[in-house]
Amino acid sequence: MCDPPMERQGINSVFDTDSSTLGVLAEHAALMVGLRESAWVDPGVIPSAFRLEQNYPNPFNSSTVIRLRVPVGSQVDLRVFDVVGREVCVLLDGWKEPGVHVVRLSGENLATGTYFCRLMAATAVQTTKMILLH
Repeated sequence: MCDPPMERQGINSVFDTDSSTLGVLAEHAALMVGLRESAWVDPGVIPSAFRLEQNYPNPFNSSTVIRLRVPVGSQVDLRVFDVVGREVCVLLDGWKEPGVHVVRLSGENLATGTYFCRLMAATAVQTTKMILLH
């Protein structure tokens, strides 16, 4: 398999001598390793507003990734609730520097169902709906 000759070499073509594609793959592999940590930040991106993004994948099975954007250093509280409003877990509760933060939620000890992820930071309060399927 290879990319058409008029396109820049990309992720669809890997040759053992194709250093540009191998570089792209190594970059993405490093990011995926970072997802194993409970949370990490991309220091090169400073968002313009607080934002809780939709988790991915959604619905999810064993785990999902939640991204939040923090424009200025502030106290950040990120919690998960079930459909009746009971707190299931605290994902973040502390000071976060500006940037894009990524948190992994494991669904291993949770029942199949609908959950809500709530971000509270500075004046921002945002909630997203997550669906866990076992």
